Amino acid sequence: MRKLVILGGGTAGTMITDKLRKRLRHDGWEITVDRADEHHYRPGYLFVTFDGYTPDEIVRSRHHFIADGARDRRLGW
Repeated sequence: MRKLVILGGGTAGTMITDKLRKRLRHDGWEITVDRADEHHYRPGYLFVTFDGYTPDEIVRSRHHFIADGARDRRLGW
């Protein structure tokens, strides 16, 4: 089994985890991604300042965006 670790669960980490999980699902890959579950849509903070969004509207569970099968762990050094 091949192993892949994705450091960081921000926008880029979440997107690449989802894309790779879908592509490599049946190729014997184990994908592990940083476990921080809160995904902050950082550009949305600009709109919070101008009452366009509330903080609750720009923070979501990261697991909502990632395909089933990716493992998550608290990755600390």
